[in-house]
Amino acid sequence: KSSNSAKVFSALSWSWSSKSLQFARDAVQCGSNEPCKPGAHCSTLDKLYAAEQKLYKEVKEEETTKLERERKLMLLQKQDENHDWSKTEKIQSSVENLENVLRHLQNSISTSYSSILEIIDEELYPQLETLISGLMEMWKMMYKCHRVQNLISQQLNHVTDISIDLTTNSHRQATDQLETEVSFWYCSFCKLVKSQQEYVRTLCKWIQLTDCLVDDNHQSRHASAVRKLCGEWQRGFEKLPDKAASEAIQSFLLAIRAIIQHQRAEHSQQRKSDKLQERLQKELTSLSELKKKVEGSVAADLSPKHPLSLKCAKIEALEKRVDMEKGKHLNLVQVNKTMTLNNLKTSLPCAFQALMKFSKASVQVFEAIHGHAQPEIPCNEASETSAN
Repeated sequence: KSSNSAKVFSALSWSWSSKSLQFARDAVQCGSNEPCKPGAHCSTLDKLYAAEQKLYKEVKEEETTKLERERKLMLLQKQDENHDWSKTEKIQSSVENLENVLRHLQNSISTSYSSILEIIDEELYPQLETLISGLMEMWKMMYKCHRVQNLISQQLNHVTDISIDLTTNSHRQATDQLETEVSFWYCSFCKLVKSQQEYVRTLCKWIQLTDCLVDDNHQSRHASAVRKLCGEWQRGFEKLPDKAASEAIQSFLLAIRAIIQHQRAEHSQQRKSDKLQERLQKELTSLSELKKKVEGSVAADLSPKHPLSLKCAKIEALEKRVDMEKGKHLNLVQVNKTMTLNNLKTSLPCAFQALMKFSKASVQVFEAIHGHAQPEIPCNEASETSAN
């Protein structure tokens, strides 16, 4: 049992801090000493883990004590048969001490049973109810946000005129930043889904183990409700279209990375074209200086092998290369602008549409859980019950 509750605590430690329960304030107004206050869920799991650790040690100690008592009883029986009364009294005293220890341990185990069941009733159950209610409201808000984002992204379909402006350093930096943010978005979404699935799965396994705590002397008002809630939560998660949503975000991320690659190719071609232009300018300057040197000293008709003729031929060939590389650059600019717009038109709305479906399905899951659960226990009522 202790290992399972440790998994629950570990699964929650990534996010169920004081800030992660802020959303519950809108659904339930809680005071400073109530079980639903921000950060209380993490504290409750800590209490359950500590109680289980204590119970585990007590049960192990009880088993060891029982074995020792059985060994002493067998030894006592042998001494009775041998009529060794001095040893018999000593062993009998030891057996009585062990029985006293057993009674103390059994009382302590019973107290631990009651403590765990009380924490489930007075803290865990109202917290889970509040958590379900808060998640339901959160996904309702997320659905509204994604719907607006989808409508905005659809406006890209009306963009037809593409300016042939060159991609600047600012454009490249903005695209790189977008890639970083979308990559973080994708990882965060995957982590959110995985962490919640692990949390619910572990909580389901753990709550089933508490069945052995309930008997005629130890009762729980809400353990069965928690078990039902967790079961519905787990089954609901299995139906969520999280894979489609994560793949849509990933497709958007890949589209941005494709844009970055095209921008780099465009920038590389621009640098190549600029270098050739600089080289051409140097050659033109050199030609001008050469003309001044030979002016009036040679005939009008120069031989093909004359330095001036060679220089002119070299410049003519270089001018053709410059024009060709400029053409390549402008073509890449046009291709990049078209590809960027097409990628955004295709991938951005798809990402928001997939997230709309995921958030809507999440709302339906939590509404179903919330509707099937027992009447929600207000935080103040739970704290009053605990105090009594």
